[in-house]
Amino acid sequence: MRISIDTNRYTDFWNGVPEVVDVIEEADAIYMPFAVIAELRSGFLNGSRRAENDRVLTEFLQKPDVYALFPDDVTTIHYASFHQQLRINGTPHPRE
Repeated sequence: MRISIDTNRYTDFWNGVPEVVDVIEEADAIYMPFAVIAELRSGFLNGSRRAENDRVLTEFLQKPDVYALFPDDVTTIHYASFHQQLRINGTPHPRE
């Protein structure tokens, strides 16, 4: 099973939420979008355990089954298509 996790699921994993831990530990591949990694590190800057949290995240990202996702031209094409479909459905992106 391949999964992508967001900031909340990463936090749940490190807080030991059983159902999240089970899914992440059973995954063959774990993907983290670059924006999630940036959001986590931004949050670490405001915390009292910045160095420890960053170290733990770095160790997590270095696991052989964890992959950081970075946007490329194909990503922007998919995003644009998805965004257009939301508009057509009358459910535009909240930032509009």
